[in-house]
Amino acid sequence: MIPGLTHLFEHTFSRRIWQALPAMNGNNWVLELREKETKQVSYAMVDLEAAFGPDNQAVWEYPVAATEWWTSLAGVGRTHFFLHNYRDPEIPEPTDFLAVNKVTGDVDWVQPGYRFSATRPDGVLEIAKRTGGEIVYYECHEASGNVGALTRRHSPSEVPGLQYPVRYKTGDPYFETITDFLDKTLNSGPLHTIDYLEFKSYMVFSYYLYENEKMVQYLAVIDRWKSIKYHQQVADAIHQVGMDTFLLKNDTLVFVRNKNVFAGINFKI
Repeated sequence: MIPGLTHLFEHTFSRRIWQALPAMNGNNWVLELREKETKQVSYAMVDLEAAFGPDNQAVWEYPVAATEWWTSLAGVGRTHFFLHNYRDPEIPEPTDFLAVNKVTGDVDWVQPGYRFSATRPDGVLEIAKRTGGEIVYYECHEASGNVGALTRRHSPSEVPGLQYPVRYKTGDPYFETITDFLDKTLNSGPLHTIDYLEFKSYMVFSYYLYENEKMVQYLAVIDRWKSIKYHQQVADAIHQVGMDTFLLKNDTLVFVRNKNVFAGINFKI
């Protein structure tokens, strides 16, 4: 428990979290999990609304059939999440589009030759197919997988309530100001890159240090009165900075710690 932050949720997976994508509705996330040594890939769904509520069932793992090492998570809908299969690993282009049921973990339908493009706010999917040298877009019904003509292509839809941090690098405006603040508040002198997000009375920072001749990443939550609410190392011995090192969705800060821990801090409760 974090003083001042009522809820911290963490779940440790046996495999590395390769990517995590939020759903358009609610506050559930689908994770792609990989184990390099055995060349195995699986998927999980984390319902953060359930995690911070009375229901203890917040995590489901899926050993999805008909998938292999080259299968990857492509997108998330209302009732399904979507995968791309690559029949020829030498060609980096999807060959199959699969819909996996969030409840059962079953593959409900497959559309060979198509790829995921977007989930629209009305729940309709936009998918694409290469025809000759041209990419043609179609509508797809999420429940049935039925494909129809796309009369007008929509711009990629934003996930409601999802916020990304702002990245500051050496030489950017405010970088030195943020560095000085962290140095005084945390006794830390961050390296070249800081991710920053301000939400309600909280400031969230992701930053990097050199410790024992290796680069490590920290995540800190500090309130406007400079009280430290959370401060932990979240990655060790890394070779390069990550992208979107944390996200905010529906009052919940979401991040990955030590490559296999999916974590959320709820600011609302």
